[in-house]
Amino acid sequence: MAGEKSAAMDRLSRACRRARAPHVEIVLGAKHELGRQFLIWEAATAACGYFLKINPFDEPNVTESKNNTQAILKAFQSSGHFPQQRPQARWGKLSLVAIEAERNAGEKNCQTLECVLHFFLKKQKPPRYVAVLGYFQSTRQTETAVAKVRTVIRQKTKLATLRGYGPRFLHSIGQLYKGGPRTGAFIVLVREQYDTLAIPGRYFEFNDLIRAQAIGDTQALVSRKLPVLVLGVAGQPALGLRQLEQALKKALSK
Repeated sequence: MAGEKSAAMDRLSRACRRARAPHVEIVLGAKHELGRQFLIWEAATAACGYFLKINPFDEPNVTESKNNTQAILKAFQSSGHFPQQRPQARWGKLSLVAIEAERNAGEKNCQTLECVLHFFLKKQKPPRYVAVLGYFQSTRQTETAVAKVRTVIRQKTKLATLRGYGPRFLHSIGQLYKGGPRTGAFIVLVREQYDTLAIPGRYFEFNDLIRAQAIGDTQALVSRKLPVLVLGVAGQPALGLRQLEQALKKALSK
């Protein structure tokens, strides 16, 4: 706001200028001017969508993931279980649930998490990006841990990174992942055990819904032949993310 002093904002602005990082500083004369900013950035989003070659007024691929989720839940109602998700390998807090990527014979024999990560990321070059998607609650601990994972990937590979928490990212940047340019690689983390919470009037619980959404969206990514690595997390997600960070440091140093 005009007349407001913020030492933290001043430091950030100076740091952006030194780094020549694109940034915009907007000073509002009154709080009601926030409405004008909503309109400006909605128009900017539409313009960005045009240049990214996506339709900013529709989310067909979000609907696709929803349809996948509904089909999985209906199958769950009939059979009582979800599609096979038995871990293929386990390393501490993390397990390999699924991997969809081009691999040669040697890569298929990976016995360690570091080996899996090395081969999953070694073919990814800029301007591709890596999205780290976690189907668990956002907390200060998970945010800190995800940031460190992204930093390792960015520094070691020069790839851009993104992060999202499922299922909420499905309704925002999830459209870009599936409907935009096919330049993404996806590391999906799902909890091996979710807390149970009933949904009144439904034959499934919230934990079932989250699991179905994770499977459904992963199916949508795989159908586009995008690289996807699904890891199961036992216990606290932040601890699994810390293990992933350490494994990435070793994998990307090879």
